[in-house]
Amino acid sequence: MPDKADIRTYTYAGPQLKEVSFPVGGIGAGCIGLAGNGALVDWEIRNHPDKGVRNDMTHIAVKAEKAGVLLDARVLQGDFTGRLSGEYEGSRLEHRGFGYGAARGTMAGFPHFEDCTFHASFPTARVDFEDARFPGALSLHAFSSFAPLQTEDSSLPCAFYEVKFINNTPDAIDYTAAFTLGPLMDGAISSDCADTHVQRAWYRGGWFEEATIYWRDFCRAGWMPDRAYGPAGSEKGTLQARVHVHPGETAVIRFALAWYFPVYTNYWDPPHGDETPESVQWKNWYATQYDGAEAVALDALHRWPTLQAQTYAFRDALYASSMPDAALDAAGANLSVLVTPVCLRLTDGSFYGWEGAIQHGGSCEGSCQHVWNYAYAMPLLFPDLERSVRALEAQHSQFPDGRMAFRLKLPPGRAPGWGMPCADGQFGFVMKVYHHYLLTGDKAWLQRMWPAARDAVRFAWTDSDVRWDPERTGILSGRQHHTLDMELFGPNAWLQGFYLGALDAVRRIAEVLGEDAGEYARLYAHGRTYLNGTLFNGSYYIQKIDLEDKGVLDQYPGAAQTYWSDEYGELRYQIGEGCLLDQALAQWHMNLLGLNRAYDRDKLRTALLSIYTNNYKPSLRNVFNPCRVFSLQDEAGTLICTYPEGAVMPASPIPYAQETMTGFEYAAAGLMLQEGLRDEGETMIAAVRARYQGDNRNPFNEIECGSNYARSMAAFALTATYAGFTCDMALGAMRFAPLLPDHGAFRGIWFTGAAWGRVTLGEDTFELVVERGALRLSVLKVKGFVPRAATADGQTVAFTVQNGALHFDEEVTVAGRLVLTGTQERL
Repeated sequence: MPDKADIRTYTYAGPQLKEVSFPVGGIGAGCIGLAGNGALVDWEIRNHPDKGVRNDMTHIAVKAEKAGVLLDARVLQGDFTGRLSGEYEGSRLEHRGFGYGAARGTMAGFPHFEDCTFHASFPTARVDFEDARFPGALSLHAFSSFAPLQTEDSSLPCAFYEVKFINNTPDAIDYTAAFTLGPLMDGAISSDCADTHVQRAWYRGGWFEEATIYWRDFCRAGWMPDRAYGPAGSEKGTLQARVHVHPGETAVIRFALAWYFPVYTNYWDPPHGDETPESVQWKNWYATQYDGAEAVALDALHRWPTLQAQTYAFRDALYASSMPDAALDAAGANLSVLVTPVCLRLTDGSFYGWEGAIQHGGSCEGSCQHVWNYAYAMPLLFPDLERSVRALEAQHSQFPDGRMAFRLKLPPGRAPGWGMPCADGQFGFVMKVYHHYLLTGDKAWLQRMWPAARDAVRFAWTDSDVRWDPERTGILSGRQHHTLDMELFGPNAWLQGFYLGALDAVRRIAEVLGEDAGEYARLYAHGRTYLNGTLFNGSYYIQKIDLEDKGVLDQYPGAAQTYWSDEYGELRYQIGEGCLLDQALAQWHMNLLGLNRAYDRDKLRTALLSIYTNNYKPSLRNVFNPCRVFSLQDEAGTLICTYPEGAVMPASPIPYAQETMTGFEYAAAGLMLQEGLRDEGETMIAAVRARYQGDNRNPFNEIECGSNYARSMAAFALTATYAGFTCDMALGAMRFAPLLPDHGAFRGIWFTGAAWGRVTLGEDTFELVVERGALRLSVLKVKGFVPRAATADGQTVAFTVQNGALHFDEEVTVAGRLVLTGTQERL
């Protein structure tokens, strides 16, 4: 394992605690937020997002006793961080709402700790508490069971908590942790502590009696009395656990909090036509594995050591990376999207994702292609889930002519809906198919996906209603829907790049499968020439369009109503001469996959510098933004589209032009890193994370069209970019070209479909460690490293060096550690 000194955590204190809500849960199972002060907030467990929903009075309380005498008791929370005058939603009869003060259900009125500090390295968090009146030191640890390639273990409807007591007093102390669960949920709390006691129900009374009597009982030495009222009513109950701790010793009490809401209902698209209410319902995947919350909790306790060990192994490997602080923070924090209700697992385990979350529902349905294509977390960490998305798209979203609906309907099998294809989504689908093959080497799967990938590209050649490339020129034109939610007309570098990326990927797929690849290669070559000639203006890549030519719309019935402005006499919602942040986005994808270079290296570098000069704003105070305000005032950010001096700005430019959206920023910054513009890329990444520091916004909820937005997981691709990692597991080939730190060794992380692990590159040693699975290698290239000797799992292996790559004499299987000794040339 990595040196503990190398493992970073991100710390929030004081005002930074205000916005923190750290999701703890499972993929497709929902989550509960851990607030900066240690409270349990955002109970998003009932098959839909639920921002701001509490389970009133749910909390952990702690007390200390010596020789049967109570020393101190308090709620395991820091100071209240909410609105002191009260919430805007509430009820007079419940004594809550604005004008009623801090909500009673938050436990704000109970004794709590005077100071706390929040530490996070997703998927784990820790809150350290301090109060001079409490004897000893204590902390609350929380984690999601979350580990690469361990999909089932990472999909549990369960939150894991540990209360850690350190007795730094001269006397033995009995410490109690009491976990109270409110009535919101079908849930269960379990503990494996040897000394436990249950109060099944709080006292039923009027006014404030239940809380008064609960706290009176808890603030006495010993157990609280049991109480039960039978099945009537929804009760609060408390599980108490006690440990006897000698001076200088430490004890931990574990709690597993599990929930169970087995049936998911399509609440956003109810039954229509012949459909019945039951036809739009299905079982959550976890409900096929467990028969209730108690079964989940007991399984979690039984397997706690294993689940915790593999979770912490991933955390330690990721956060030992030598990536810069902001880049590592972005990569890790945004993984939390996967355990929020933005993500679903259907009955057969297949994955489905919203774009994001509104307060009490999903935002923008359908595993939206043009959003999720940015998200590199799932294909690397959980390739089986990514594979399931490709299968659903191929089976349920593709029309007979090859076009794809970019939003999947639920449950699968419903009519695919709007038939407008999305260029960046559909061509991105083809690249993602090839990416999965590179990670897994699974030729049989690739063969099954071939018709869908082939037809997705060849659709462009049909005389369809969008007329992308019916003349087979390699130049994308026609009516092109895209992730900025409108359509571009005429050739443009942004979507042309995606067409070229898909042509290159489908050509390679065809070659693997023995299919004819010539036409794809021919169109790629012609389209690439056009991209780097006609669509480059000397400073950056553009859209080729005459904004005053209404005739552009003539081939598309009804388009003029939306895309023509009579008042200004020009097309609406186009890029034109603008400097678009995503103008070369496809090259980011192509570099991550090891595809060809669609954009000329020198021209691309010039374009990226233009983006940095024109779109990156070190202060947004004087920037006009009529769109959604994701950054403001003296915050920094990178705009979607700008119009440098001399460029004609349309009266109605492309939507969202003045916004900053984190997934776009990460992708553009990642491309800058890939192309050698390290200072510029790292500046842009740092600007994003500065906007999510707890005092301004939640570090674990990057927003776009709602909360926990999927596109933010573009940040996880930074792990591959800093490692310079690509692979082709069908050939047993891996390549590393790491971005070396200024000082010391490079440390990174890598993933394939069958294994994952760590990599370290020092002055004279390259070490590849397999954390899980096994790696079959034939070819390994480490840029700038000249090997002299190699061992695999302690055994010397023979190799030759050809064109800078190490070729093993025989295929090597690595289950533990591959070590090369040699010389590193710092480039």
